Amino acid sequence: MLKLLIRILSINGLIFFMLSPIAFAGSGTMSINWSCSQKTTGMQFMGQMPLHILGTFHCIERGSIMGEKVTSASSCVYNGIMNPSTQTMSFTATCRSYHDKENAMFTRVISSFKPMDQKGIGKVTVMGGTGKYKGASGSGTMNWNGGPDDPNDPSIGSNWGKTSVKLTLP
Repeated sequence: MLKLLIRILSINGLIFFMLSPIAFAGSGTMSINWSCSQKTTGMQFMGQMPLHILGTFHCIERGSIMGEKVTSASSCVYNGIMNPSTQTMSFTATCRSYHDKENAMFTRVISSFKPMDQKGIGKVTVMGGTGKYKGASGSGTMNWNGGPDDPNDPSIGSNWGKTSVKLTLP
């Protein structure tokens, strides 16, 4: 009788564990090295100082997500607003990192920097995704470096860096 009771409780516990969302949840890290081309599509100035900029990034990414090696690409839109009194740019970018037709991750990056800074650190937030990244969440940092601008078209620039995120997948 005791063995039967233990089996029933074990089976019920296993079923509960298998049906529990926690059983399918995973947490780990995302570590990505990336390189982007940047296109500034609009700017408003006050004298010589840019007050508001907006544009796009197109990036290639290599690294690991939850221990799995990945290569992906991103499309991002960005917006920067200058505080004239501190001459500090508040920057926000929203990105769609696509791994294949079904799987993409959505992120937001926030950073503040002086206009001539060539490197900095931003905050990254994972806002979900599609396919295996649906419901993804997490946050971390992005270390960025500014690269050279195209000498024939200064609205085109380059950037590279590394993103590190503590990630949770449902």
